[in-house]
Formats: sequence, structure tokens, C-alpha cells
Amino acid sequence: MSTTPTEIWIGRGKDQLGPHAPDKIRQLQAEGALRADDLLWWDGLAEWTARDAALALLGIEAAPAPFPAPPPMPVPNVAPASVASTSTSTTTPQRQRALVAVFGGLVTFAILAAAAFTFLRTPNLSLPSLAGRSDLVEALSGAAMYKTAYAEYVMSTDRVPQSLADIGMSSAPYGALSGVRLEAGTLLFDTPRGALALQPYRNANYQIWFRCGRAAPPAGMTALGTIDSASATTVSDGDLPDDCR
Repeated sequence: MSTTPTEIWIGRGKDQLGPHAPDKIRQLQAEGALRADDLLWWDGLAEWTARDAALALLGIEAAPAPFPAPPPMPVPNVAPASVASTSTSTTTPQRQRALVAVFGGLVTFAILAAAAFTFLRTPNLSLPSLAGRSDLVEALSGAAMYKTAYAEYVMSTDRVPQSLADIGMSSAPYGALSGVRLEAGTLLFDTPRGALALQPYRNANYQIWFRCGRAAPPAGMTALGTIDSASATTVSDGDLPDDCR
């Protein structure tokens, strides 16, 4: 071209942008603001001209071809993760069931322990009243094991045991006890001072108490043993603890 145009138009789609000075066109090209499909026109051209051809006529270097983009990153092998995920989802319910079982066992143990501590009193023995009667104190200590086993059986089965085998105990003597029997739901102990009966009772909350000897029956509780402890006890009142009389 013999004459450099002073006003240049940019055709972009249906829009005509401009006019721009040649230096502005040079700046836009350097900044990459001119699109590959842009058209340019100035006075002296017969028609709109493609960008690169128009830039050549203006003596403006066309933009270099862009470097090729790198290929997509390879997709990592996720099979091991899938296997691990499957294994985790398979074992999670098993672990949950195991935790529930452990928690249930702890709750059951706590209930039985509380029952043994709270409910298995004879009622409360007054040890000073047994001074000089160590053989009877020893017999009552041996009887506590049978009371605990009896209460655990009732709470776990909701039935009244009919034999020592039911509660996992034997008639072998313990300490000062020379014999043990379980008849009609009542525990009977042979002591050096005579027979001592412990008659079990239960209330609506499944609390279990043992009526010792000739003590008054506990109020508001139902007898589990049908042999009356007062009539079955032959230990004299003078040898019985205060709470067994």
C-alpha cells in the first residue's frame, strides 16, 4: 500500500468496532485482543478483509501460532480405592453390631452388679448383734453367694428357680454351712445353730429382697418362694441377727 490509513474498522460478528488508529490496531494485535475471525476495513479496501491478510497489508506481524496444549492427564487407577471402599462398607455394619453387643453386655453387667449390691441385702445385718457367734456370721457370708446367683437367674430368665442346679450352685457346704437346699423357691441353709431360711421377694421394678428368718415380709413385694421363712427357720431368736428376727 502506498498510503497508510488513518481510520480502521473492526468487523466482529454483526458489530463494527472503531474507528481505530493503526497504532491502536497494532496494540490490540500485540495484546491478543484481535480474534482470528475478525475482519478489518479502511478507506481504500474494496471489501472487509480477514484479519491476517489485513494485518499483512498494514505491515503488522500476525500473531505466532500458539504452542500446542499438553495432552490430558492420565486417569489414575482407582481400582484399589474402590476395593478399599467396598471393604470398609462391608465391615462397617459388622463393627457396629459388635459395638452394640459390647455396649449391651456392659449395660447388662451394670444392671446385675447394681442388683447384687442393692437388692441382695438380708436385710442389713447388724454385726455387733452377732458378737460371739462367728459361726453364724460365716454361714450368712456363705449364703450371700446363693442369693446373688438366685437374683441373677430371676432377672435373666424371669422365672423362679426350682433347684440349686438352676442357679448354677451346689449343695456342697461353704464355710460354716453344713447344707444348702432350694425348695419351692426358698433358700434353706443348715447352720451350726439350726436352719435359716431366706425367702425371696420381688416388686414391680424387679427389685429382689430376701426375707431373713423371722423378719417381717417386705411391704409391697410379691413372694417368689412359697415356703415361709419364719416357719422354716429353727435358729433361736437369740442367735439371729436383729434384722432376721
